[in-house]
Order: sequence, then structure tokens, then C-alpha cells
Amino acid sequence: MPNRLMKPGRIARAVEPAQLYRQMADALPHMLWTAQPDGTVEYLNARVLEYTGMKAQHLKGWGWGPIYHPDDLDLCVRRWKRALASGKGFDAEYRLRRFDGEYRWHFHTVLALRDTQGRIVKWFGTCTDIEEQKNTVRLLQQARQTLESLIVARSQTMEEGQDGDRRLERLSARERQVLQLIVDGHTSSEVGERLGLSPKSIDTYRSRLMAKLGIEDLPSLVKFALRHGLTTIE
Repeated sequence: MPNRLMKPGRIARAVEPAQLYRQMADALPHMLWTAQPDGTVEYLNARVLEYTGMKAQHLKGWGWGPIYHPDDLDLCVRRWKRALASGKGFDAEYRLRRFDGEYRWHFHTVLALRDTQGRIVKWFGTCTDIEEQKNTVRLLQQARQTLESLIVARSQTMEEGQDGDRRLERLSARERQVLQLIVDGHTSSEVGERLGLSPKSIDTYRSRLMAKLGIEDLPSLVKFALRHGLTTIE
């Protein structure tokens, strides 16, 4: 009775090289494609078809355009044609449409396979989903922008505070008293009574101190006083 068990070498020879290559390519987690020297796409692995939901015959040749984001397609075609003309591969990032219509960012790598004479015999390309990384980068950028905005705002507040302190130093002790009573809501008559001055004198003090502080109206004067701890009113 003949031995039905095949030797390992026979098993390996039983698998055609092209079939083995396709099995390996389909097992990859990345999208993979190959093209002829002139750029005509001739093969796409199973991952491409799963992601796009399209049939291979619709994507082969130069039919792959519809899966690219409209804003990326022109740049993609120009880079591909430039690579074909120069013989140099490239890396790039484009958005590819998934079977459900969502566009996701992918990192593209394109390389040329050459024969012993240096002639290109085939192009290889891979597309790797980097949407999550892009989202992480966007979140980090937003966080950085928020932090920078807070730093700028804090710096401005500190500068305003220092400027306000310098302006306060220009006021006399009497002007400070008048300022505090005014921003606490007292009328000129009430301030005059407390300080033993006439209402007209208080009005003069108010005009003078507002000019020294560079403030034009009472609401702004109250805000200034609150920032510098000259009143406790809310």
C-alpha cells in the first residue's frame, strides 16, 4: 500500500508561489496593492476589498480614485505620476473612504521593485489606518492651544495687574480714600460728609483720580477696584 503521507518538501512544492504570496498578502493587517511599471494597479489584497466594500475589478487599473477624499485625490494623483516619472517611492497621508462612507486617515508607503538591471518591474504600496493617531494628535494640539491661550491670558492679567499697581501709585492718600468710598457705592455728598469735604471737591477728586488711572466711566472704575482689592462689593 503506497504511503499517503507527503513529505514536507512535497507539501511546500504543492503550493504555487503566486498562491502563497496571495495568502501572505491577504493575512496582512494593512491594505496592500501592486501595480505594473506604468502605474496600472493589478492586485489588491483582501483588506482593501473589506475596507472599501468594492470589488477588485472596480479598483484595478486607474479606477481607485473614488475611494480617496475629494480634497486629497488631486495631490495623490500628482504624487503618483511624479513617482512613476522619477522611479522614486514616497510616503504620504490621505483619507480613504470606508464601506460605510466614513473617510479615515491612512499612511501610504509606495516602493518600486527593480530587476538586476535596475529597471522597475513592479510597484508595491501599503495603506495603514492612522485615524486614531490623528485624533490623538488633534487632541494634543487642542490641549496645547488651550494651554498657550491660558498662559497668554495669565500673562496679560499679570501685565494689567502690574500696570494697575503702577497707576495706583500715582494716587495720593486722599484720592485713594475717595476712590474706595466711590466704588463702594457712596454718593459725592456721602463721601464729602465722611471726609469733611464738599460734594464739589469730591467730584473734582473723582475726575482727577480717574484721569490718573486712565479710566473713563464708573463701571470701569468699579472693575478696576475689584481687580486690585480696593472694594469687596460684587
